[in-house]
Amino acid sequence: MVKVPLAIAASVIAAAVVAGYTGHAARAHGSVTGVFLMVGGPADIAHPNGVRVPLPGHVIASNVDTGEHFTVSTGKSGRFTMLLAPGTYNLTGYSPRVHVNGQEMRCIAARSIRVRAGKRLRGADVFCSVP
Repeated sequence: MVKVPLAIAASVIAAAVVAGYTGHAARAHGSVTGVFLMVGGPADIAHPNGVRVPLPGHVIASNVDTGEHFTVSTGKSGRFTMLLAPGTYNLTGYSPRVHVNGQEMRCIAARSIRVRAGKRLRGADVFCSVP
């Protein structure tokens, strides 16, 4: 058996941490970014398609194959980023600013998203449509 002095082992571990090595499992995820928005409302000359207002609240990614759910909070900007395992996800959102019948309205992304290992997916926006 080879004996490695404790100081050398500690140096190797410290160098790996400084270099950002996090192991194989962390690289198996992909990142997803988007904005949680309220859309619609009355149209006018300045806003021919209605308004787009960022929402605070939370966004939930639900894996369609495993049923696992992952939640991230959004601030006033409505922006969010999630690290997710590869797979297909449905995105939903809830905001204290949008209610239907006294309950927070369930808001959805326009389509499912596909997360790939080591890849970035942008524009995974979640919408609350209001009349």
